[in-house]
Amino acid sequence: MMKTRKLICGLVCAFMLISFSATAAFALPGEVTGEADRTTREITLSDGTKTGVTETRILLPTGTVYNTAGYDKEAYFVEFDLANTNLSVEAINNGEHLVDVSTVKSAVENYNSAHQGQTVLAAMNGDLWMTAVHSNEGITKSLLRVSRGVMISDGEIWASQEIGMENAEATNAEKGTTAAPKAAFGVTSQNQPLVGVPKISISVKNDTSGESFVADGINRLPADDSVIVYNYRCFTTNYALNDSYEIEIESDNTAFTIDGKVEGTVKAIYQSGSTSRPEIGKNSIIITVRGDKIDSVKDKFSVGDKVSFDCGITDDIGNTELWQDVREAIGGHIILFSEDKPYTSLGGNNEYPVALIGIKDDGKVMFCTLTSAESGKYIGANYSTLTKFVREAGYNSVFFLDGGGSTTMVTLEEGTYSVRNHCSDAGGEPRSVISSVAVVWNDEKVCEKQGSLDYIEQAVDLSSFPAQYIPADLMPEIVSGANACGLSYNAQENSFDMTVTQTTNDPYAALNYSTISPISADDYKYIVIKAKTNVEKSTNLMLYYYTGTAQGATPGMTKSVSIDGSGEWKYYIVDMSGVSNWTGTINGIRLDIFDSINSEAGDMFSFGGIALCKTEDEAHSVANGELPDGAYESYDKYKEEMTPETEEPTTENNTEQPTETAGETDTTAAQETLTAEDTQAPSETSEESTTEPGAQNEGCKSVTGVGAVLVLTAGFSGFLAIRKKHSR
Repeated sequence: MMKTRKLICGLVCAFMLISFSATAAFALPGEVTGEADRTTREITLSDGTKTGVTETRILLPTGTVYNTAGYDKEAYFVEFDLANTNLSVEAINNGEHLVDVSTVKSAVENYNSAHQGQTVLAAMNGDLWMTAVHSNEGITKSLLRVSRGVMISDGEIWASQEIGMENAEATNAEKGTTAAPKAAFGVTSQNQPLVGVPKISISVKNDTSGESFVADGINRLPADDSVIVYNYRCFTTNYALNDSYEIEIESDNTAFTIDGKVEGTVKAIYQSGSTSRPEIGKNSIIITVRGDKIDSVKDKFSVGDKVSFDCGITDDIGNTELWQDVREAIGGHIILFSEDKPYTSLGGNNEYPVALIGIKDDGKVMFCTLTSAESGKYIGANYSTLTKFVREAGYNSVFFLDGGGSTTMVTLEEGTYSVRNHCSDAGGEPRSVISSVAVVWNDEKVCEKQGSLDYIEQAVDLSSFPAQYIPADLMPEIVSGANACGLSYNAQENSFDMTVTQTTNDPYAALNYSTISPISADDYKYIVIKAKTNVEKSTNLMLYYYTGTAQGATPGMTKSVSIDGSGEWKYYIVDMSGVSNWTGTINGIRLDIFDSINSEAGDMFSFGGIALCKTEDEAHSVANGELPDGAYESYDKYKEEMTPETEEPTTENNTEQPTETAGETDTTAAQETLTAEDTQAPSETSEESTTEPGAQNEGCKSVTGVGAVLVLTAGFSGFLAIRKKHSR
């Protein structure tokens, strides 16, 4: 039945792509449970030009699933399609320095004044920033506000992502911890939107001596045991402590970009202990070194040496090649959904005003604020229901920008800007913030045509996947809550690898069994694990099992497995038949690797699969290479079964959306009337998904295909990601 329905929908979709209807309705946020009222308008320019950008207000009264706070809530959505290349997304700073702050309303008004031919249509607050919690007397002489995530504006890198050393002197619970991965929203030169976890690197080379090293960041806090590179985008000073060793470099071009090189000449060197510190001018680059990094840099530079800087970028989500073409990026923190898969589990009933940014299955971009319908009330998203909320709204990938009192939505109406949401600070006044993100109308197109959206992955329901056997290639799809380790799937080895990222005694990640077909511990008394490690000494794998009402790690609900250090694949049979609390539905199993030893960065623990067996005989059969009855040997096999048995419509030359001029009223934001569920094209396996996005786009820079290797940070999924094609 499913295959028949999707075949019909595929034919209808192909017809609509060939015969695009100019009267199709605008795409809007999905209906959310309990909404009591909804109003929508199209944002227009002051001369009446229609932009295709929609603003929607949804009222969520108290007593509904998303509101138990005692006050009505309201969600504001701004949605738009970057296939209309008169639109762009801009990361807006509040001045020429990273530290500058202003309200969102002031920022967009100033942006318009400084950018002829551009008009901000809507904007939200942007990234979080470092406060006195981090920029205190242990790191800086005075407060230095820098964004916590990546900031790229017009192709220029203003800041790289937060580094762990910035937490060394924190005055809150982050003290001494590594920096959690920071999400970012980016847009390429071809108007392709991305949600990812980009990591910017910068290498430094003394071209005179040949010495080189990799710095820890660009315009970050001058933290202990770090090497940070600064240009004037940070501020006129970095407030570095006098124990710093600093190199001042003079250059005609100090703008860091992903695809460019910066060169200069050493002007001065400031020794550790000196009370004299360099200023950061427009022609200055400062290398600041502190702590145990000083010896690795000291005496390797002399006045007059030629120095060069090269930047690179990678993406933990797997879209590295696209991120190399990103021209605008705004950072944030927690990812909720990534490629149609829940990414982070948020617990509790916290009420938190939120600003969200992300994309839908079809590549449309959506801003969202969720706050009280009354000013000065600190309520917003309830963590326990937020994942359900963003899915109903229609997000494919979405993350938090700064929230709380910073949460602000500003939109244009009749030539003036208004703050739409009710702000939560006392008095309801909008807060000054370090950055904003805006959708902007451009009188001249930013690109001739939007690039391919083949990189956006959609989902197939995973709820019927049998839990008896979790193959290695499924593990990344249902993993959650990783600590001190990177997660990846190695297709060559067919292994799920957990790689330690720091010296620690507590690396772990959990498999979320509640996302697949339910299974009872009462029926399955044996666990079989295929595993190996690159550590040459034996260690323990500690299993924290969540069964019955337990939803997370619980004292007394553990089982230890001794793993040898031979480096060879082995099967380990775990007898759970005598474990009294191994009962009820299996909700999850947390894998605490290297439980009995301290682990170092690079230590790896690999899994080839985990099986649940009813009897000891069955467990031994699995250990001899057999699969449990009804199990899939890989999730690729499951995908094949779930994929419609149809050929993809051959309409590539007929699927371009019409391009319109600034004065036309039927904008490219007009969308097909089928829902995302009904318009899915046939999927490809991950090995086949090597299409080069945007390779045929005349007038836009070409971007090569996205690699098939999947690299993840902490995330879990109730859905199985497969590639879908979007025609533009």
